[in-house]
Amino acid sequence: MKKKLLLGLSAGLLLAFSSIAYASDKLEVYLFPVKVAFEGVEKKLDDDYLVLNYKGYAYLPVRFVAENLNAHVQYNDEKQVIEIYKMDKIIGAPLVNEDQAKLVGYESAGLKKINSVAYRLLSEEERKLMPEQAKHLTPVYYVIDGITQEDEQVTLFVSSNNKTHFFTVPIIIK
Repeated sequence: MKKKLLLGLSAGLLLAFSSIAYASDKLEVYLFPVKVAFEGVEKKLDDDYLVLNYKGYAYLPVRFVAENLNAHVQYNDEKQVIEIYKMDKIIGAPLVNEDQAKLVGYESAGLKKINSVAYRLLSEEERKLMPEQAKHLTPVYYVIDGITQEDEQVTLFVSSNNKTHFFTVPIIIK
């Protein structure tokens, strides 16, 4: 009986100490319900994004920060590096201006109303929507939210390098 008790106690102690050692490899972080503003304009984080607080420092998703600063972010799997590029380092001046992009919206894509226009890099999700033949073109587009003649809300993407390259998808909720 003593042997079984000693064996059980030893196993219990071993298990307790191993869990303490294992727990020491964990971080204690807290969700940080904070608003984020870029140049005074508040931006809502997607539901997929969380802001964390660790030792008094706030940690934001790098993609959210980069895209709101008009930068390009990508993960280089080969080098295991997160790469961030300012947009002016990727491209020079656009060959298509905003007025030309709007004209594409009205004349070629059949928009009757334009709600907003943004000149920016496409997000990873938006690049997935891009037609295969356009994958080699610029990642910088005029992103136009508008309404078609049929009263459908759509997002129109017009290439900053070639106004004949554009594609439309149902509205992307931001």
